[in-house]
Amino acid sequence: MIYSCQDTAQQETEKTASAQAALSSDEINDNAKYAAQIIASFANDKEVQRELLGYANEKNDFEVNVSFSELLSTSNSSERLAASFAKNFREQIQQNGGRSDFNIEEYLIDNNFVLYAPYFDEEQINSDMPVTMSWYNGLDTLGYTEGFITNSSGRSAVIHINDDYAALNPTFVILPDDDNPDGGGEEDEPSIEDCWANLYGAKCLAFCQIF
Repeated sequence: MIYSCQDTAQQETEKTASAQAALSSDEINDNAKYAAQIIASFANDKEVQRELLGYANEKNDFEVNVSFSELLSTSNSSERLAASFAKNFREQIQQNGGRSDFNIEEYLIDNNFVLYAPYFDEEQINSDMPVTMSWYNGLDTLGYTEGFITNSSGRSAVIHINDDYAALNPTFVILPDDDNPDGGGEEDEPSIEDCWANLYGAKCLAFCQIF
């Protein structure tokens, strides 16, 4: 009887943990999607694109990989508050009223989200191709994820994209950066870059579940 009660309690604990994980995943998806929708509205701005390309330096292996805490920083106020990305991001929230019960800027910073674009380069900036803004939402059975794309007239559409698409079209993804800043964690845990590059790798899916 004791074993049976313990077994039942363990099952209930596992169910609760599973439900909490599902809620957390849904929350990440909803909030990252909201942020992607905001950014998609101004992502075709060339000044914004050039600012973002500036993060594709040697430190980042010449890929755009920047935290929202840096993008939206208010330190060195005269320089950072005038930055095109931060300025447009805040203006869009104000213009659209935002979500009264939620501060997306604080959420992205407090939860260590990053903006990542391994293929973005000068050639794409100089093209007329619109930017696609995607976000962390797990991986569907076909290996695609969703993204917002906004044309020159300001109309947006939701499309399905994968790594092949991102290699040929200006594409940014919003995702949580789980890397330990002190270099801790599992030794073989892949980085954001590994997960993007190994789209169909089981190791990537198990750890990151992105793209």
